[in-house]
Amino acid sequence: MALDIDLKLPPLQDHSGGPASDCTETPCRPISVLIAERDQNQLGFLAKAKKCSRHEITTVFDGEAALDALERRRFDLVIVSVDLPVIGGIDVYKIFRVIALHEPQIPFVAIAADLTPEIRLRCEQAGIDTCLRGPIKPQMLAGLIARFASKSSQNLLCEATSKSVHGSGMCVTGERPDSDPINLAALRALEDLGGNEFVDSLAAEFCREAPIILREMHARADCDDLRTFNTQLNELRVAACNIGAQCIENTCSALAQISANNVPLKSKPYFATLHIELDRVISFFRERAYRRGLPMDVW
Repeated sequence: MALDIDLKLPPLQDHSGGPASDCTETPCRPISVLIAERDQNQLGFLAKAKKCSRHEITTVFDGEAALDALERRRFDLVIVSVDLPVIGGIDVYKIFRVIALHEPQIPFVAIAADLTPEIRLRCEQAGIDTCLRGPIKPQMLAGLIARFASKSSQNLLCEATSKSVHGSGMCVTGERPDSDPINLAALRALEDLGGNEFVDSLAAEFCREAPIILREMHARADCDDLRTFNTQLNELRVAACNIGAQCIENTCSALAQISANNVPLKSKPYFATLHIELDRVISFFRERAYRRGLPMDVW
């Protein structure tokens, strides 16, 4: 059941690199969250989050469905993609503010894959004071929820949210980095969002599917099937993002920027990095599973 109280979410920093919020030590309370997201690659993660999280998470695919959900009940936090089908996320906010003119304000967070100055200005003019670069990453979601719910583990979640928004330096292709294969702050944020079983499920799925996706990417690059290659590349990038495999995510983003000419040759150093990093990520989660006494046959 949503809590009908007037709590406002202060603006998050979306480009300065600073912490996302001031951190508190007050106990967490479960909250209700509406997420309007059109990215099909995020649906699996959001479904797991809904199942495992002690917070009440409702997901919709388009702006019309978001307004329907907001009319049916009150939420504590609303996260909307700017480019929702049917009715865009910014228009969802404008319409809802008219419908709920005399009701306590609900904090809205806008997510934009391409966070241009124009989109930021549109959000500000509409009255949305929090606009972040998408997609909705697990550590971003955990940080937003914890920040609003005054989570006792806020410090680590602030760090995870800041890193998920701003990103880190690009991995050097073909060179094994010294950093951890997984963003540990993001991992703790995931554990906080849905518990160890939630992380186990995400990690096991990634370890099973990522090698298959990478092999298919090789095959598509070799035969210049760029459309399928780019689809699989985005799938791997989002999957890596969902478990905090930051170097894989960054390398996929860099690979997406290369010219369409002679992809098989130009992609070789990127594939070298992806193979190295994928081995490190799988080893990391296998070791974690072993320490937790989980059956190793699923890894």
